[in-house]
Amino acid sequence: MVERKRDNSEILQVESLKNYFFDLLDQFNSESPCPLPQEIVFYSSDVLEEYSLSDRFSEDRALGMALLESVQLSPEEQKREFKKVGDVALLMSSYYSESINKKILDRSYYINIGKSAYYKLNGVRPRCFDMPAFFERLAESFELIGALFTRLSLEVKSDPNQKYLLNLLKKEDDLSDIERIALNVAPNSKKIVS
Repeated sequence: MVERKRDNSEILQVESLKNYFFDLLDQFNSESPCPLPQEIVFYSSDVLEEYSLSDRFSEDRALGMALLESVQLSPEEQKREFKKVGDVALLMSSYYSESINKKILDRSYYINIGKSAYYKLNGVRPRCFDMPAFFERLAESFELIGALFTRLSLEVKSDPNQKYLLNLLKKEDDLSDIERIALNVAPNSKKIVS
């Protein structure tokens, strides 16, 4: 159901936020030349739902420090911490990457931390959704999932000028080939093949 506010913007009312995110991600994924398995799309929609409230991001320490300190925890605590670090890094490097544009740490920091966290999580929890090496696969698909999140971010933001997309495209050299595919951006013609 769509409701109009006084300023003519829209409020979308959905019964399940996870289903809403899943439907959009699944649509974007089906349009991708390299579609992800449904289990990864489902997991990704779960991450978006879990962190849809900003209070989930209240973190006292940097993600890199959290990842380093996690190796000293019990296996059960490691599972929770590695997942949290990976999930937050995934969101920060994609859906919320606009918020890190003015910070010292760039997207590549969050991508590397997130991948590392998911690889470590795979070591203590290799199966998820009956899929062996699930978190390893998640780490290997990190940038593609991030590109889907970025596209979702563009879809749900109400800015008609899509300033974020313009900023992202201005920094085209920062996009990986996988992100270019998911965002429908032309391949980087400046790359030299040797």
